[in-house]
Amino acid sequence: KRTDRGAGREGRRGNLWDQERKLRMETVGIGELAVGDVVLVREGERIPCDGIVLQLSSGYVDESMVTGESRAKRKEGGDWLIGGSLLVRGHVEMKAARVGADSLLNQMVKLVEEAQATKAPMQLLADRIAARFVPIIVLLSLITFTVWYTCCSVHLVPLDWTNVAGRPEPFMFAFLFANAVLVAACPCALGLATPTAVMVGTGVSARLGILIKSGAALEELHGVSAVVLDKTGTLTEG
Repeated sequence: KRTDRGAGREGRRGNLWDQERKLRMETVGIGELAVGDVVLVREGERIPCDGIVLQLSSGYVDESMVTGESRAKRKEGGDWLIGGSLLVRGHVEMKAARVGADSLLNQMVKLVEEAQATKAPMQLLADRIAARFVPIIVLLSLITFTVWYTCCSVHLVPLDWTNVAGRPEPFMFAFLFANAVLVAACPCALGLATPTAVMVGTGVSARLGILIKSGAALEELHGVSAVVLDKTGTLTEG
């Protein structure tokens, strides 16, 4: 389709026919493919984008990374190809139909990112607690500062206790106590623990081929005692 494009520098590439469909081809980066481009995929290569197999072309494609199907499927003219799947036998010519962010693989990545961004019910509860807890902690810190500074002012605290660099510093002495209360009672764990767990859980699951749509779904998994699957080979071997 295009004769003036340089070779791509991205991880996956597409072998692009020229407009006259001669034997000359051009290898371009996956990001340079456009809808309507005709791409040649050889045995052992991954499908660079979503598209349709052209006539007089066929091959066997492993789509397990998307569908979980353990066996390669035969693809012939008019069949749909999923970007990222592996051509295990034969070679196919395909017409690009969905590229870049529109491809199924990129939509799956977007789904995982959205799941990591959503808040689980436990996280919403933690946020509500933290929203009320923080003002209380700040108030306790101010009370601590006021009490200790007052005690220093009326000489209820020995002056040598307040020495900083060889001289009395009641303000700094009281501030250190107030700061200790603020640091010790800071509800950082409430705000970080749940989102960190959701992010790690959805990321690890995606690497294992399991897509979790939301933090709420991940949280409810702890109550699941059985999973029923209708595909032989999805989780079995042999």
